[in-house]
Amino acid sequence: MTAAVHSLAATKTAGGVTKLYSISVPTGKASVRGTFDHEDALVDIAIPLNQL
Repeated sequence: MTAAVHSLAATKTAGGVTKLYSISVPTGKASVRGTFDHEDALVDIAIPLNQL
């Protein structure tokens, strides 16, 4: 059985939109999980371990 292992990353575009990505560690495939408006500053994120 293969375990699903994911990492999270956030990037900010030149237009000021921040995107949150889920990255599959074994494959390297990144999927957009959500976006934040340019007025919102992404400082920290906390997610329960059983939510991915």
